[in-house]
Amino acid sequence: MTAQEEERRGISRDLHDELGQVVTSVTLDLQRAAQAAEVAKKDELIERALLGTGCLLDRIHEISTRVRPPMLDDLGLKDAVQSLLSDYERRSGVVPRVELDFQHAAVPDAVSENVYRILQEALTNVTRHAGAAEVFVHLHVTAAQVALTVRDAGIGFDPAVRDDKRLGLLGMRERAELLGGTCAVTAAPGKGTEVRVVIPLL
Repeated sequence: MTAQEEERRGISRDLHDELGQVVTSVTLDLQRAAQAAEVAKKDELIERALLGTGCLLDRIHEISTRVRPPMLDDLGLKDAVQSLLSDYERRSGVVPRVELDFQHAAVPDAVSENVYRILQEALTNVTRHAGAAEVFVHLHVTAAQVALTVRDAGIGFDPAVRDDKRLGLLGMRERAELLGGTCAVTAAPGKGTEVRVVIPLL
């Protein structure tokens, strides 16, 4: 619940700070355009406002995806994960080595969303902390369980001195445990990190 509240606060800050600033900027530009006497100045302000609305739409899409990834509803967990990994490679430059083994296609919505979120967080950690060129992702789904493994060969860390909150590990663990599952993290300095999540479906 604490992790969920942290996530809600982050979304609230984004809505208030980032979107609020963009909306204010667009509004001011449109007000100035309405008052501008010169056609060139009016056109310049309207063009700037249009750029702002484009930015606004992009940020709304990003935030709405954080709240509930639409691809989970439209395409299901497997395709949503493939899309996430493709986008991740494009943005981060880290190459995903992927094995998706779906022996059972029907995954409950709550499980799908939380597995997706855990994968997002694990990939974010690889980008921010691992210093790795590639990441290995294995998602195995049977009628009995969903098992996700995310492993990198990056710089790793000492589990004895890790900051679970900073690494998002607490949130990943709580997501798994709320569904009756487990989240285990294995790491060592210079030997990379592995996150393994198992969530029962029965």
